[in-house]
Amino acid sequence: MCNKAQLIPQLDLSFSVVSFLLGPLPIAIFTSVIVLLGFILPSIWELLNTPPIRVIREQAKSRKSLFFMFFAGITSLVIFSLVLSENLMLSIWVLTAIILLCILLYTVVWLLLRALKKMKTRLSFYIRSASQSALQITALALGLSLITVLSVLRTDLLERWQQQLPEGTPNQFVYGLPPFDLKAFEQQLKQNGWQSTPLYPNIRGRLVAKNDVPFSEEAIKQNNALRRELNLTQSSALPDDNVITKGQVEFNAVGQVSVESKTAESLGIQIGDRLTFSLPEGTLQAKVINFRSVEWESFSPNFFFIFSPKTLDENAGSYLGSFYVPKQDQPKMIHMIQQFSNTVFIDVDRILDEVKRLMNVLVKIVTVLA
Repeated sequence: MCNKAQLIPQLDLSFSVVSFLLGPLPIAIFTSVIVLLGFILPSIWELLNTPPIRVIREQAKSRKSLFFMFFAGITSLVIFSLVLSENLMLSIWVLTAIILLCILLYTVVWLLLRALKKMKTRLSFYIRSASQSALQITALALGLSLITVLSVLRTDLLERWQQQLPEGTPNQFVYGLPPFDLKAFEQQLKQNGWQSTPLYPNIRGRLVAKNDVPFSEEAIKQNNALRRELNLTQSSALPDDNVITKGQVEFNAVGQVSVESKTAESLGIQIGDRLTFSLPEGTLQAKVINFRSVEWESFSPNFFFIFSPKTLDENAGSYLGSFYVPKQDQPKMIHMIQQFSNTVFIDVDRILDEVKRLMNVLVKIVTVLA
């Protein structure tokens, strides 16, 4: 049997300390501080200012202290959601829904407890304060609902999504295929009878100017497409899931480029603009011929910029694509990896299995904390 872990070559992945310090670490520190300020410190402050006689007499907390703790918690949730989601309306709608759900659940539980207390049954003996009991039950119900949602999402969401994928959806990606291995690779795919997408030439480059005017520092900071190298390609035909939204369909003249519509909108690119790219072998100018929508969720290679044929030097880069390997043919992938040792193969099934494993761990952690 073929071990799926063997299907992914060992990559030399470098760890960037700067990326860690500017990425996950600040988020972790921010989350800890928000939880501390919003949910822990108010309780400690209330405890430090509580007279011993109130504890001995088991007196309830004052309304002022309860309001302060409630306000601190809500404020922390608002700040936390705004910073992480970066969407004001989304944060408002989600928090409003949570608050309304809490109020509704608390009201229903409080009414039921009041009714049980008035009936003077055996249960009424355990209900000393309907308001406190209702608050505890509401918190417990919300925690259990979170665990239930995570349990459902743990496997059901991924499994349903996989079931909805068409038969023959690519489950292997190939990246960094040298040009001199292109024909042999295509022949191997044909020999195995594996369906594949077209293999696209992949050349790294940066977008540096529009109509001979370099992009401003502000534009570079606001758009990720200007801050990094892009995967550029050329083809006489656009990918099947790309739809032209504006511009001409003909795409054969040298020096033309098709731009993804949302990228064009964010950069203020218009039909007919001349874009300048910085490539390893020099600069390249191309005229924007059309805009297209891209289905990024598909299991096919997608690009922000696609050039017309003979615009790029295909031998200056490598090739990438995707193909489908049936389960019974998985052992053949070992031979493919050995034959094309300079190429990176990415097993999508292996990645999905890892996502499921991480979700299982997350559910277990939340269950223990709850």
